Amino acid sequence: MNRGRSYKEEEKTAERDDASCLLLWGGDRPQSVIYSRGSGRRPADREADRRSLLASLEDEIRALRSWQSRPEPESGSPDWICAGLAQIELLHTSLDDLLQLLQAQDTLRHRSSTPWTDRLLDDFLRFADAYGSFRSVLISLKETQFELQTAIRRRDEARVASSIRSQKRIQKDLAKLVVSIREASRSPAPALAADAAEREMAGIMREATAATTMASAAVFLGIRAVSSSASESKR
Repeated sequence: MNRGRSYKEEEKTAERDDASCLLLWGGDRPQSVIYSRGSGRRPADREADRRSLLASLEDEIRALRSWQSRPEPESGSPDWICAGLAQIELLHTSLDDLLQLLQAQDTLRHRSSTPWTDRLLDDFLRFADAYGSFRSVLISLKETQFELQTAIRRRDEARVASSIRSQKRIQKDLAKLVVSIREASRSPAPALAADAAEREMAGIMREATAATTMASAAVFLGIRAVSSSASESKR
């Protein structure tokens, strides 16, 4: 009985200690990547607003690409992974701000059910599904890490082996997520754009989708690599 109570106490302590890390690695951040909302917008019918928001979105796309190109050993580290998730969120917050404009909404509404808008919808639904699964995978990973650490402290070889097997299954799930999200490729440009506004909107949406795809795959692979290294070090 004492051993059982000790285990529960250890579990509660670990949950408190890991709360902030879980927020970055699998809590609210991935969910907000798709559903962020901006605030304090200027009147949506002004051209200056549209230009400003387009420039902001382009800046976030460049920043995300810059993050991904950082050299080792910075790339692949836990801090690098968390920074990537934060940068993806910033990109999608800027994208959401742009889509709140009446001009942007009119462009998409008038060109609904065309190949490029249909593909765009498919891509963002894929992002939502991938990040929902990503959150579940991270929660499972944190649980197995705690179980592994507890088993090592207690020198329980059977539980150590079981926890390592669980982590390997999670690593396979992360690899599957990478394959899935990479299917969200650039949405095709409209063959016959109605006007310059449509060409501009299609172009920036393709860029945002491509940047999100590449960065998300890098984050998933980075977490898989960190988990794999941790598992090997416990052998």
